[in-house]
Amino acid sequence: MEDVARRLWTWLPLFVYAGGITWLSSQPSTNLPAQLFVGEDKLVHMAIYGLLGALAARAAVRGQLGRHALWLYLACVAYGLFDEWYQQFTPGRSSDLLDAVADAVGAGAGFLLVLRYHRARHVSRHSPLR
Repeated sequence: MEDVARRLWTWLPLFVYAGGITWLSSQPSTNLPAQLFVGEDKLVHMAIYGLLGALAARAAVRGQLGRHALWLYLACVAYGLFDEWYQQFTPGRSSDLLDAVADAVGAGAGFLLVLRYHRARHVSRHSPLR
C-alpha cells in the first residue's frame, strides 16, 4: 500500500497540473485578462510550463528514472505543442509557434532547476569529499 501511495504522490501532481493547463487553454479569449505589456504572454507561458517541467523533474527524481528523465522533458515539450494546437479550437484563441517555444524554454528551465537542486542536495549529503 505504501508503494501505491508513493507512486500516486509522485505522478498525480504532474497530471493534475497538466489537466489544469488544458482547462486554461479551453477558456475563450473573452475570459482572459488584458496584457500589461508586449510579450507578457510569453512570460506567462514560460512560468506555467516552468512549473510543469519542475513537476516532471520531481516525478523523474522520485520515480528514479535516471537517464530516462529526458523523456519526461520531451513529453512536456510535446504537451506544449499539443496545447498550442488545441487552442485553435477555442473561441477567440489561436495557435502560436512562439508560445510553443516559450513553453519548451519554461519547461526546460523548471526541469533543470529541480534536477540541479536535487543533485546539489544529494551530493552535499553523500559526497565523500566533505
